Amino acid sequence: MLKDIISRIVRNGAAVGSALTAALLFIIVGSGWFQTAVYARGGYLVPLEALGLPNDLPALRILPLGYTPPFVMLMNTVLALGVVVFLAVWTHLYTRRHREASGIQLGFAVFRGTVVALIIVNTVRVTAHSFLGAGTLEHYLYQVVGSWILACVFGFLAAVPIAGGAVFGRELSRPSRTFDEN
Repeated sequence: MLKDIISRIVRNGAAVGSALTAALLFIIVGSGWFQTAVYARGGYLVPLEALGLPNDLPALRILPLGYTPPFVMLMNTVLALGVVVFLAVWTHLYTRRHREASGIQLGFAVFRGTVVALIIVNTVRVTAHSFLGAGTLEHYLYQVVGSWILACVFGFLAAVPIAGGAVFGRELSRPSRTFDEN
C-alpha cells in the first residue's frame, strides 16, 4: 500500500517539481557561501538571532557549518527533508482533487502548503532551541509568535520558486498535444 502511494506521488509532476525545488532551495540556504553572504550583508538578521528566533529556512546540509552544534544541524536537516516530503504530499493531494486547476490556483495551493510547513517547522525549531537554553514562558511565547510571523514571510519568499517548480513539473508531465488535437 505504501509503495503504491509513493509511486503515485512520484508520477505526479507537480509534486515532484515542488519537492525538488524545495530541496534545492534548502540546499542553497544551507550552503556556507549563502550563509556568509546573508550574515555579512544582512545586519537586520542579527537581532533575530539574538532573540533565538529561527531567522531563515531550515538548512539541508550534511556537515555542520562553523560552530553549529551537531544536534541543531541534524534537526534542521531532518526538518528540511520533512518539509520536502510534506510539500510533495500536499501538492499531490491538491492536484488529485483539482485536476483542472490553473497554474495560479496550483501556485496558491503550494504557497499555503509552504507556509503551513514552515509554521510547523519553526515551532519545532523554537521548541528544540528552548531546551538548549533556559528562558521564561514569556520568552518562549514571543519566540513562537515571532517564528510564525517569519514563517509567513519566508513562506512567501520560498513559495514563489517552489510554486514555479510545481507548475513547471506539471506541465512537463502532461502529454504533449499534437496539431490534430487543436
